[in-house]
Amino acid sequence: MKSSMSFIANRRDFLTKIAVVSTASLLLSACTTVGASRVSSGPLYSAIKVDVEPVRAKNIGAYADKIAFYQDQALMDAYAGSVSIIKSLPVLTVEIHSIYFGENASDDFEVNTPFIMRRSTRTSDTLEGIAVIRQGGKEIRRQKILAVHMSTDHRQWSMADDEKRLVELTQFFAYRLRQELGD
Repeated sequence: MKSSMSFIANRRDFLTKIAVVSTASLLLSACTTVGASRVSSGPLYSAIKVDVEPVRAKNIGAYADKIAFYQDQALMDAYAGSVSIIKSLPVLTVEIHSIYFGENASDDFEVNTPFIMRRSTRTSDTLEGIAVIRQGGKEIRRQKILAVHMSTDHRQWSMADDEKRLVELTQFFAYRLRQELGD
């Protein structure tokens, strides 16, 4: 004859397995719902354009072209699958008005090894612009976008970091733009 303890243990294992399976399926359905909301929205715009003339007018010369290049790439990544050649859809134009790279040395020290201490560097980079949505030649929406990308770096500054910071800033701006427009 089986003891009642083995029945209780088997029942407990069974209930644990049911709880794990239901939690996993709930988590999986939540992940697919979040991912599907952006993909299933379909095309939103017939074109996305980047206008850097407002920031070029601030005497930054060819650097404006670099901003336009990286911002265009970031917007194409952020709006992948949302741009179609259907002419009846609106056109999104992103005007870049200002860019600022800020750097502050912190009083926080990082200890790498027992004998080497380096100051950590905090960066606060800002990209400001306006998103303009036009349809049929008429402006239907204008939204100011401000993206402030902050990071902490523990290395010496180099010219290569400027390129990396510009890429990160334009990607963050594209994310903020999509968030602000509710796309």
